[in-house]
Amino acid sequence: MKLIHNEILNASNFTTNPNIDIVSQLLKIIRDIFDEIRDIYSLNVSAYFVTFLIQNTHDVHYVLYTVIDSEQNDKSMMSPRTISIFFWFMTSITLVYLLCAYGTKIENISDKIVIKLAQKIANCEMKSTSKFLIIQQADDYRVTFSIGNFLIINKSIFIGV
Repeated sequence: MKLIHNEILNASNFTTNPNIDIVSQLLKIIRDIFDEIRDIYSLNVSAYFVTFLIQNTHDVHYVLYTVIDSEQNDKSMMSPRTISIFFWFMTSITLVYLLCAYGTKIENISDKIVIKLAQKIANCEMKSTSKFLIIQQADDYRVTFSIGNFLIINKSIFIGV
């Protein structure tokens, strides 16, 4: 397998997330969205890893993601566009994780929403100006994130038309 892309968001000092059940549920959603995007783009990728870490001191959420190509030869290299798609895809998964960490139940995310998210991600513009902000305000965290037509503020998902 060949390492295609590795991205770190909000890096600092980390400890592993102890909530295995939540992570396992999240990984199922990741697989569902991954399959939708893979079908849309007919991607030749079958392996990927997502590692969730958390810094307990300040409750800062951190995601390390790695996309692995399923082939070992040079012909299997992803195009820049494909890498961009996976960058936005995995970054959007950060949103789901943040929502989960803030108490939103994974079960509340229906299959239709998963498919809708996948389609929106696949169709969104590849912009380098996307924002990922975690702002501490007193004892509360305000999470603001935008990607293409997505906007998430305080655990609410707004999907543009």
